[in-house]
Amino acid sequence: MSQESSTLYTQATIITINPSREVILDGALLVTGSRIVAIGKTSALGCSSIPTNTRIISLKDKIVLPGLINTHSHLAQSLLRGLAEDLPLHSWLCDAIWPLEANYDADDGYIAARLTIAEMLKSGTTCFLESMLTHRSGFENVVHAVSESGIRACLGKLVKFEESNKDLNIKDPRDRDVSSMSVSSMLAAHEKHHRSCNDRLHVWAAAGTPRGSPLSSHLGIGEACRKHDIGLTMHCAEAPKDLTIYRDMYACTPMQFCEQAKLTGKKTVLAHMVHLDLEKDLLILRETGTTVAHNPNSNLKLASGIAKVPEMLNASVNVSLGTDGAPCGNTYDMFREMHLAGILHKGANLDASLIGAEAVLEMATINGARALGLEKEVGSLEVGKKADFVVVNPGALYAAPWDEEQVLSGGMDPMTTVVYSCTGADVEMVVVDGECLILKHSTSSKAKSQHLISSAHLSIFIHPLTSPNAMAPTKYATRTIPKISLHDFETRVDEITSQLLHAAETDGFFSLTNHGISLSEIENMFSTSASFFTLSKDIKATVPFTHQNVGWEQNAQIRPSTGQPDRKESYQLQFGSNMSDHWVAPSILPDFKSTSLDFMRKAQGVSEKLMVCFARGLGFEDDYFVKAHDISRPETQTVLRLLHYFEVDESVPVPEGYYRAGAHVDWDFITLLFQRAGQSGLEICPGRETTTEFGIGDTWTKVEPSPGEIVCNIGDLLMSWSDDRFKSTFHRVKTPSVVGEDYFGERYSMAFFNQPCTDAVIQGPMKKYPAVTGSEFTERAMGRNFAALKEKEASKGMKMESSNGVAIAAA
Repeated sequence: MSQESSTLYTQATIITINPSREVILDGALLVTGSRIVAIGKTSALGCSSIPTNTRIISLKDKIVLPGLINTHSHLAQSLLRGLAEDLPLHSWLCDAIWPLEANYDADDGYIAARLTIAEMLKSGTTCFLESMLTHRSGFENVVHAVSESGIRACLGKLVKFEESNKDLNIKDPRDRDVSSMSVSSMLAAHEKHHRSCNDRLHVWAAAGTPRGSPLSSHLGIGEACRKHDIGLTMHCAEAPKDLTIYRDMYACTPMQFCEQAKLTGKKTVLAHMVHLDLEKDLLILRETGTTVAHNPNSNLKLASGIAKVPEMLNASVNVSLGTDGAPCGNTYDMFREMHLAGILHKGANLDASLIGAEAVLEMATINGARALGLEKEVGSLEVGKKADFVVVNPGALYAAPWDEEQVLSGGMDPMTTVVYSCTGADVEMVVVDGECLILKHSTSSKAKSQHLISSAHLSIFIHPLTSPNAMAPTKYATRTIPKISLHDFETRVDEITSQLLHAAETDGFFSLTNHGISLSEIENMFSTSASFFTLSKDIKATVPFTHQNVGWEQNAQIRPSTGQPDRKESYQLQFGSNMSDHWVAPSILPDFKSTSLDFMRKAQGVSEKLMVCFARGLGFEDDYFVKAHDISRPETQTVLRLLHYFEVDESVPVPEGYYRAGAHVDWDFITLLFQRAGQSGLEICPGRETTTEFGIGDTWTKVEPSPGEIVCNIGDLLMSWSDDRFKSTFHRVKTPSVVGEDYFGERYSMAFFNQPCTDAVIQGPMKKYPAVTGSEFTERAMGRNFAALKEKEASKGMKMESSNGVAIAAA
C-alpha cells in the first residue's frame, strides 16, 4: 500500500478557532492524507520526526484560518447576478427570480454551480449548504459540479408545495414542477448521493417557505427528515410580513410553527430569521439546538431588515453565516459577509462592543460546522480534524501595517485583520481534505476562471438560441443500477413485481441476475454472432436488411440525435415468416439458425416473466402482455439483433461525426441487452432525469458489462402502454476518445427487442392514448424518426446516406 503524502506548512500565523481560541505565531501545520496530524510552533514541528518525503511549504507573512463555511447559498443563481436590482423582496421573487429559475434548461444549472463553487473556493469557502435546489437546476448537475470541484457540500433538495397564493398576491411559476420536488424525490436523492464524493457531499432537505400551505404538509417533511436522520434547511421569517403570515394563517410564531412541524433540531438551519417573536422564539431556538444562518448583505439589499443576532448569541443560539444568492448579495465572498456582520449590529444598536472579530470568525467557521453536524471534522484547526483551511495574504495596502512580529507588542490583531481588512481577493491558497484546490497566480487557475466566465456568458446569451442537438461535453455521475434476481420466480413473483415496478418508475433501467440463461449459453451465442460478422461482405449481403426489420446492415442506422450513421454492423433475426429467406445459408454456417433460435426462445422466456410482472402492476391479466408478444404467431415482430461495433484506432484522432451509437430510446416493450465482459461503452441517461432532447447536455452513467447479467431498458411501447407511468431510457454507445480509459477494440452485444404482434391492440389501463395496433405503433415510431432525420437534413443541408444504400431510421 502506498504511503499517504504529507505536507508541512510553516512560518504562518495560525488562527485555530480551537476550544481555547488559540492563535499560533510562527506556526506550522502538518497534514498527512486528508487530516491534520500536528500543529504548533514551526520550531517544534520542524525538529520533530516527520514522514519521509514530506513536502515543506513556507507561509511566511501569511495567515492561516479554518476553511469558511457558507450555511446559506444558492448555487444556481450565479447566472442571475445583477438581473433583479433594487427590487423589494416580493417583486424580486415573483417578478424576477422565480420566473427565471423556472426557465433553466439543459446544463444551465451545471454551469451556474461550477461558477459559484469556483467563486466560493477562490474567496476561501471550503464547505457550503445549498439552501434550495429547484427541479430545473437539476440535482445531478450540481452533484457533478461538486464531485469534480473538490469542495465540501451539503445540498438541500427542495421539497415544496404550491406557493401561488392569490390572497398574498404570490405567483410561483416553479409550481409547475411541484411533483418533482416531493418528499419521495428528496429521499431518493439522499439514498443515491448522501456521503458520496469520499464523504464530501451530504444530501439535505430544503423545505419550501410556509405561505399558507398546510402545516401537515411541512410536518411530513419534518417527520421524514427525523426518520432518516436528514439535515433540513428552510427560509424562515425573512420578509417584514412573514411574522403576520405565521400569526394569521397558523396562529403561532415562526418557531412555534417549526416546532409543531418537527422542523427543528441540531441538524436544522433556518435562514434569515429577521422577523421573530423574540420572547417565544429564542427559547425554542436554544432548547432545540436549531441554527440561524445570518445573511446581513442580502437582508439589507432586499430591505428585509436586520436579524436580532446579538440577542440570539446572548440566548446561546448557534448563529452561522451565509451569503445567500448572487441576485440579492451579488457575491459569494464570505469575507464581505464577515465584515458586514461585524459592523452592522454595532451601528444598529449604537453599541461598539457587540459581536467582535472573534465572534464573527466563529460564526463563519466552527458555528457553521456545528450547524451542518460536521464540528468533529471541520470548522477549526485541530489534530485529527480534516485539513480544510485557507491561507490569506494580508500584504495589501488596506491591511497595512499588519506584521506578525508586532502582534505581541500591541500591533494589529490577526483576527481583526482578517475580518475587517481582508477580502476574498486576498486568499492565496485553499485546501480541502488535504488537497490544494486553489493556488493564486497559478496558470491553470487563471485558465479555469476564464473558462467558467466564458461558459456563463454562453449560457446566458447563446444557449437558449442554439439547437438542442448541439453536442455538449458529457457530464457523468455514478448511479446505482437496480439489480433484480429472478431466482425462484414462481414463489417470489410478488416480490419481483414490486422491485420491477419501482425500477421502471424511478430508473427506467435495471439488470437481471439468476434469469435462467447460463453464462456459457450467452458466450456461445456471442461466438455464433462473431462467426457471422467474420464472413465476407459479399456473403453477408446475401441476407440484406429489409424494412420488415430483418437482415444485415452496415453503417446504415442513422440516429436523429446525431444525424449520422452508427459505426457498426448488425444482423436482425426474427421468429416468423419474415426470416424465411434471410437466414444465412446452412452450407456456410450449419448451426447458426438452430443456435440462434434456441437462444431467442430462452430470451423470450425471460421476457415473459417480466411481462407477467408488468401486467400485474398495471392491473391486466397475467398473460396479457405474453399474448400480445406471442412468438409462435406469424404476426410476431420480436427481434434479436446481433451487433458488431468496429475497432477504433486509438493512435489517431476520432474523425468528426463518428458515433458508435448515438443517443436514443427503444420503441419496443422492453429490451434485454447482453454485453460481453471487458467491452465497455454503454451509457444511460434515465428518462425521468433528462431535461433535454436525446439527453444531450444531461448527466450520463457508464454501464460496465457484468458477466451473465442482462441490462433491461424500458421502451416507448411500455411507456405508452403504462400511460407514461414507466419511462423509457436514453442510452448510447460511447465513441472511445480517452486512451487508457475507453474501450477502442471490437465490441459485440446482443439486443432482444420485445415487439408486439402486428395485430396486438395497445392501450393503457387509463386510456391516456387512443388504441393502436402493433403495426401502427411501429409505423408511427419509424415515421417520427424519419421526420426528425428529414428536419435535421433540412436544417444542416445534409443528405441521409449509408454504406449499403439503406438508411434505417432509428429511435
